[in-house]
Amino acid sequence: MSKESLKEVLASSEFVIVTAGAAWCGYCTKFKPIFEEVAQEHGKQYTFTRVDIVEEVEFPKQYNINGFPTTLFWKDGVEIAREVGYMTKEAFTASIAKHFKK
Repeated sequence: MSKESLKEVLASSEFVIVTAGAAWCGYCTKFKPIFEEVAQEHGKQYTFTRVDIVEEVEFPKQYNINGFPTTLFWKDGVEIAREVGYMTKEAFTASIAKHFKK
């Protein structure tokens, strides 16, 4: 996702969840289907997007990301939290609920 596209996504939705990772990252590969499943289940409440750090090499630098996968939680265009590392589906949904209390 390009820098401009990410800005558009962040501006277009109240709640945005971005995960950054790469195909060479084992935990990223393991987390990908969980991220996609949760996105499908909760896509009406939140906006989900993935960033491939191989294609978007500036993204980790811009957002000071050092470990993968990293999941960023944005509210109204501002990063409010992040989780680094693999999460189970239960941990991921609990993290969403914790960070996005309505």
